[in-house]
Amino acid sequence: MSTSLDPLKTTALDLHRFWVLVSTDQQWYSVMAEARHWFGRNWHCQSKVRRKLNRCDSNSPIAVWFDVPDPQWATWVATKTSLQVVANDPTKANK
Repeated sequence: MSTSLDPLKTTALDLHRFWVLVSTDQQWYSVMAEARHWFGRNWHCQSKVRRKLNRCDSNSPIAVWFDVPDPQWATWVATKTSLQVVANDPTKANK
C-alpha cells in the first residue's frame, strides 16, 4: 500500500502538504486544475470540500490541504490564483 493512502492520513515522504485558503468551489477547482497540470495524477487533496463550502453561510475561507511532489508549486498557485497558501495547518495554529 502506498504510504500516501494509508488510513492514518499521513503524507508520503515524496509529497509536501500545503494548505490553501479557499472561499468558493471555483477557487478550489482552479487549484486542483493547477495540480493536475503540474503533476498529472501524482497529487492528493482533501475530499468533500465542496460540501463544506456549501454549508458555510459566509464567505469566510476554509483551509484545504494538498499533497504535491514539488514545493515550488505552492508559490506558483499563490501567485497565479491570488490565494493564501501556508505550510502548516492554520486551523491548529490558534488552538
